[in-house]
Amino acid sequence: MVNCVPTGLVRPAIEQLRAATDRPLGAYANSCQFAPSQDDLDACRVARMPPDDYATASESWVAAGATFIGGCCDTNPDYIAALARRWRTRTIARPRTRRDQGL
Repeated sequence: MVNCVPTGLVRPAIEQLRAATDRPLGAYANSCQFAPSQDDLDACRVARMPPDDYATASESWVAAGATFIGGCCDTNPDYIAALARRWRTRTIARPRTRRDQGL
């Protein structure tokens, strides 16, 4: 689970985790793309992304292997609604497990 980080850090983290496991992975990012420092992030002193941009960012998380997505700090129901609109008619594929591959 990648949680409580700017959206720009989610994909690389999911890629590293996906390389290490075939278990379900999730991403609950904060509403900013980047934060100048951890203190700024903790205090929510960052530029918030609009909800639709957040939903667009989630596509790279899923492409990297996330199987469930949501929101963390400084997101709100508008962000979750944007995710729901983005993914309502799309399927997030389950990664192939070792069992699926006969290992």
